[in-house]
Amino acid sequence: MPSSTLDQSQFDSIPSCIESFKNGEFLVVLDDPSRENEADLIIAAESITKEQMAFMVRHSSGLICAPISAALTDKYALPQMVAKTEDPRGTAYTVSVDASHESVTTGISAHDRALACRTLA
Repeated sequence: MPSSTLDQSQFDSIPSCIESFKNGEFLVVLDDPSRENEADLIIAAESITKEQMAFMVRHSSGLICAPISAALTDKYALPQMVAKTEDPRGTAYTVSVDASHESVTTGISAHDRALACRTLA
């Protein structure tokens, strides 16, 4: 269904979404059906809890992405995952990271993933 035919009353307003973000709530963001026609579960990383991370992993594909600025990429010297992406959208993924903290074990637990996101935020 083209985006021009979506019922806008089914969506929250931008101010409402910003308020939800400030309150540490999840948002479901839909892209255009002509793009990937998918939804992303997003939350502010600065205060994500291990319980929220566990929910996110359990109710999604499990691939957690944290958008970061070019400055942060440079600060942590994070190389691109691949030299030349074949993604038609040109998504610039870096290598996966874990937080450098004594409580981190394998990096895969909800605790470890939440800490990595909070550290990047």
